Amino acid sequence: MLLLNNDLGKIVGTFSGVVILAFLFPLFESKFILPAHLASIDIDDDSASKYRISRYWQLIQSDEQNTLYRFRDGVYATAVE
Repeated sequence: MLLLNNDLGKIVGTFSGVVILAFLFPLFESKFILPAHLASIDIDDDSASKYRISRYWQLIQSDEQNTLYRFRDGVYATAVE
C-alpha cells in the first residue's frame, strides 16, 4: 500500500507507514530492550520477601494462579472431555 501512486494511495500509504512503525517499535523492544531489563533482575526469594508490597504481590499472584489451576482442572477439563 505504500507504493500506490493515486490520491487514495497517498492517504492509505500514510496509515500503512504508521502501522508499520507501530509494529516495529514493540518488536524491537521485545527482542533487545526487555531481555536486558530481565537479565538485571535478581530472582532471590529472600530479597523479595523483606518488602511488604512484594509479599502482598506474591500472595495475589499465587492466589490468581491457584484460581486458574482450579478452573483448568475443574471446569475446563470436564467441558473438554
